[in-house]
Amino acid sequence: MSAYSVRVLDNAKKDLGRIDKATSARIVKRIIWLATSFDEVRPLPLKHGLAGLFKLRVGDYRVIYRVDRDTRTLVILAAGHRREVYDV
Repeated sequence: MSAYSVRVLDNAKKDLGRIDKATSARIVKRIIWLATSFDEVRPLPLKHGLAGLFKLRVGDYRVIYRVDRDTRTLVILAAGHRREVYDV
């Protein structure tokens, strides 16, 4: 199958801007990997107040996203250190 498209919400763009450039670049690279490999990956679901969303691990950082399977789009909601990112 073809790759998913990626939509990064403004809050997530701000989050990425607050992270150091090297780590931010690693996160973006990992998001691109996820979009191209999504059909072969088992997404990591979140629970409780974040049910219906998924996380992508990048070292000590996490990307919170949702999937729109109809339009084959990954919507990036937030990115940040694992201690803080779940306060979305």
